[in-house]
Amino acid sequence: MDARFASVGSLYEVISESGNTYNVDIEGEMCSCPDFEQRQPDDGCKHLRRVSLEIRTGLVPTSDGTFDH
Repeated sequence: MDARFASVGSLYEVISESGNTYNVDIEGEMCSCPDFEQRQPDDGCKHLRRVSLEIRTGLVPTSDGTFDH
């Protein structure tokens, strides 16, 4: 899975291992994946969790475009 910062703001793109691209809104806690849209899990889908992890570890910038260290 590969997470990418889309632009300044809370939107990120996640490319899954199957090659699908999902849009993740980290502040709105939403994802365009079928799992999120159908089940809306309480702890978010794996794409939301992945973006959150990558922000915390400094692999992708925060929503304001800076890195959180």
